Amino acid sequence: MKKGGEAACRPVDIMDERIREIYEACVRNSEGRDTVRRVVDKEIMELFEGKKEEVDWREIEEYRDELFAVADMAERAGFIRGFKYGAGLMAECLAGDKSISKP
Repeated sequence: MKKGGEAACRPVDIMDERIREIYEACVRNSEGRDTVRRVVDKEIMELFEGKKEEVDWREIEEYRDELFAVADMAERAGFIRGFKYGAGLMAECLAGDKSISKP
């Protein structure tokens, strides 16, 4: 550990952060994401459709917001994983090495 209790940055951590920056700059605000977001929004709201009379609307809004946050995290994690896989495949193709895509 570094002085002050901070863990040293590993190359993987730095790479993940760079990929997150790409996601935030290029993907998160893209037009195609709007379509996906509407589908996710609709699905989440349908989960609560029958609960409006049973549960206070403010409680539903809190759950909805938490589900949106989880969906955002999952989307970001999926992007990072897919980006790494795609980069690995490209490296494999360029090197003629087939070990990256083997399970």
